[in-house]
This record gives sequence, C-alpha cells and structure tokens, in this order.
Amino acid sequence: MEEWLRGIDLGTRQIDRHFRQGHPGALIPPMARALATDLVAMGTAGRSGIPYILLGSVAEHTLREAPCDVLTVRPTEFRFELP
Repeated sequence: MEEWLRGIDLGTRQIDRHFRQGHPGALIPPMARALATDLVAMGTAGRSGIPYILLGSVAEHTLREAPCDVLTVRPTEFRFELP
C-alpha cells in the first residue's frame, strides 16, 4: 500500500488507513460513520455462484450499509456466474 500511495499526488488531501481485526462487513460501515469518511475503497474476492450465495459479499454489505461512497475493485480475471 505504501508503494502504491507514493505514486499518487495527494496535494493537500490526506488518506487515513485503519486496521482492525474482525469481520469486515460488520466493522467497515460503523467505522466509516464514526470517522465521517468520504470514501471507502476496497477490493472484492471475486466470488460468484454458490460460494457467493453461501458466503455473501463484504463489498455488497458495505455498499448497502456505509454512509459514504464505496469504491470496489474486482480481480482482473473475474467473471460472475449465476448459480
């Protein structure tokens, strides 16, 4: 992450990173509320079909529950398959 951030001209803007242990779907929305976050950026695991139905999606839950914009990035080779 540090290497990626070095390549970005932030100007006067600040990026805060927070690390917590636990289930991300339960942690991200309340943390975004508490910090008055403008944007949550997150990657996706790229599940589809039965694994998606059984395990759910942290990204989808965050999209529904977060009080701010959410940027999601899927794996390059991901192809969604209906169950």
